[in-house]
Amino acid sequence: MKRERKFSLFSDSFFRTPHFVKSLINSFKDSKERGEVVANYPIYEFSTGDLKRAGKMLAQDIPYDADELEEVIRVFKIAYNWRDSHAYPMHRVRHELMGNIRKDKKVGITSARMKRMKSIRRKLSGSTTKLHQMQDLCGCRAIMSTLDEMKTLVAMYYNGGTAHSVQWSKDYVEAPKTSGYRGHHLIIEFQAKPHEVQYDKRRVEIQIRTKLQHAWSTAIEAVGMVRKEELKSGEGCPRWLRLFALMSSEFADEEDCPIVPDTPVEARLRRAELIALSKELDAVKFLETLNQAVKYTESYVGKHSNYFLIQYDSVNKDIRVRGYSRVGSAADAYSGEERRHSGVNSVLVEVDKAENLREAYPNYFLDVQMFTDRLKDIVFANVQSGQNAKRSFDLSWLKYFNR
Repeated sequence: MKRERKFSLFSDSFFRTPHFVKSLINSFKDSKERGEVVANYPIYEFSTGDLKRAGKMLAQDIPYDADELEEVIRVFKIAYNWRDSHAYPMHRVRHELMGNIRKDKKVGITSARMKRMKSIRRKLSGSTTKLHQMQDLCGCRAIMSTLDEMKTLVAMYYNGGTAHSVQWSKDYVEAPKTSGYRGHHLIIEFQAKPHEVQYDKRRVEIQIRTKLQHAWSTAIEAVGMVRKEELKSGEGCPRWLRLFALMSSEFADEEDCPIVPDTPVEARLRRAELIALSKELDAVKFLETLNQAVKYTESYVGKHSNYFLIQYDSVNKDIRVRGYSRVGSAADAYSGEERRHSGVNSVLVEVDKAENLREAYPNYFLDVQMFTDRLKDIVFANVQSGQNAKRSFDLSWLKYFNR
């Protein structure tokens, strides 16, 4: 009588099955690929004490002293290394953001960027924030087509849409900044897997905006870059700052959202002030000539480039873009350019493809077309439209009555 052979999960024959061998190979391959991907990214190489000392020094003016030069170089090396060590968490958070956008077939552009050292130092000197506590050294951004899609995306992060931890959230749509800034911000704490432990608990900021909100942010940054003023931080020409606050309220009104504090509720009063300011600043002409006055060059921007170093030279009116396929090389180039050219505005960004670069960061290309068109619609409204507006009652203030 032939004895029936029992198949056990733990028998030798199981381990010789094609299914097991294939699973083992795939598991090893996936593990190897994950390790190789992580190995491409910078890791932090100094101590916590080194980081705290570097942050304290960067928050102060650093006078040139030949005797202290070696220490100053080391301080910046530590700071750059700490910033660059956020690149991998930034990359992972952006890919999760992309996945959330693709759900329900939503349409949006994502990008990511490393904070400029100049901005890091300004923040350190102007607040009690410490370098080791800074939460926006790296940030991701999503630009959504509509306000509803933006709100849906934000809600996903509170309903299982992230493998990481939401540490902080701020809704600047329902409560706009006095500057006029609108959008939704999240601070994400990266929760590392076993092969990523060197990046555990790094924090990445996510900014989520509509196209209209992004057009406003683009314009205020571009004008600030050209005028060499920190307009987005509320510093610079009061008339330009007021124009941007008023335009933000126009955009908020269009999206049926709360307007900017200290701007007129009635549309006709806002627009009358906008028209007067625009004429005084010759704002439309200034905005229209922004991206016509610069030279644009690009190098090594190929189909495998995902990281791009964008540089704006305000003296020579020159915009340069250089593409990189490896993040380590991109981060080294970014740090080197910041050290060599303090007068050049540089930023390192990550996007899926070069074609998305201009749409994600139009401010670096001085592309303010959408904002300019909206301003022109107000400033150059035909006389007949103006007469009709005078004959009708402006009831726009009613929708804010119960807020």
